[in-house]
Amino acid sequence: MSSRLFAMSFGLATLAGVVALSTLSIACSSSSTSTAGAAADGGAATDDGATGDGGSAPSCGPEVDLQSDPTSCGSCGHSCRGSACSGGVCAEQVVASGGLDPVIAVDDSNVYFSLPLDGSAASLQRAPKNGGATVPLVNTGYVASMAIGGGRLVWATKESNSGGSLDDVVDSCALPGCASAMNAFAADNQRRSFFVAADASRMFWIVGQSAGRGAVESCPITGCADAPTSIAPPTGGSGTSARIAVTKNDVFWALSNGSLAHCPKSGGCDAATAAIADTAGVLALAADAANAYFWTKSGLFSCAAPDCAGGPKKLTTFAGFADAVWLATDGTDVFFAQGVGGVSACPITGCTGSPRIVSSSGPPKTGNLVVDDAFVYYVSSTSNPRQLVRVAK
Repeated sequence: MSSRLFAMSFGLATLAGVVALSTLSIACSSSSTSTAGAAADGGAATDDGATGDGGSAPSCGPEVDLQSDPTSCGSCGHSCRGSACSGGVCAEQVVASGGLDPVIAVDDSNVYFSLPLDGSAASLQRAPKNGGATVPLVNTGYVASMAIGGGRLVWATKESNSGGSLDDVVDSCALPGCASAMNAFAADNQRRSFFVAADASRMFWIVGQSAGRGAVESCPITGCADAPTSIAPPTGGSGTSARIAVTKNDVFWALSNGSLAHCPKSGGCDAATAAIADTAGVLALAADAANAYFWTKSGLFSCAAPDCAGGPKKLTTFAGFADAVWLATDGTDVFFAQGVGGVSACPITGCTGSPRIVSSSGPPKTGNLVVDDAFVYYVSSTSNPRQLVRVAK
């Protein structure tokens, strides 16, 4: 947050007479982890977690310790938004806890997650982003991935069929209460998908098994029964990373050989025209309106939509960084996690040195990473039982 914006938030907090938030029902017991929305320095917490005590913008003179100052943590004016600062890194804030699955999604007000019920079933739930009581939404099968688009939550899952076996299903429900939950696309084992993406009007997924492996399909966000639109045909191969993301007009995904592919959301692509050269070994994928971002063993890259004209642009110039498992972007920075090695960030224009450390923790390898305008959210890999946390960007 800039010094100017930070000063504005202080003034507004004083004018409104903000009252300190009440103790959340899911408060963390760790002294190094704050509860979402709570002020670390005794000031009142605003709706986005920033503290306001009527003071002016922070000074970044020699009296400011960038290693411990929660209003200038790691850099001048970088607010921890209510949590402590240690070693120049903001502490995590707990949003929800209780042995959560590590797959999450976020909208303007809530974070959505699944809570395992047994080996094959889960309860989809939501919690306010600033912390508070969790709300059960709908029971479903094991949740492999989530996305939000058009005011609906979309998730890939496995559900029992009439024969007692499990079908791979893409489900959808209206937010925030998950009304009108439905099978958006009831797939069989020929259309297994673990990853979904969504925009305001459509959902997208990759076919993951058998003859259809590698095909990309789409439905309206409200569902399409068993009649999806083909975006690109099967590519075969022995496996697929199943990573998929959407820009304003295009779909990007990883082919079974690990290369990046693209196609307009309207479809009509074949495997040859979809493939993007010089992108082998995609390990993680994210997108904003204009670009796709991907990680390979060679580092972090961007591709301009629609077809990566001019080739991939390398964003990382540092060496020795472990492979990223998850990427997320807010259109300004790209955030990446290593599963157990923390969360870091680079500007979308690229890092000129080491990446900025956002958190020393991160999601498990089976989890994911999401961002909003103020925080990065993930299920912590270091908490037991697992906790859904956020940390100031």
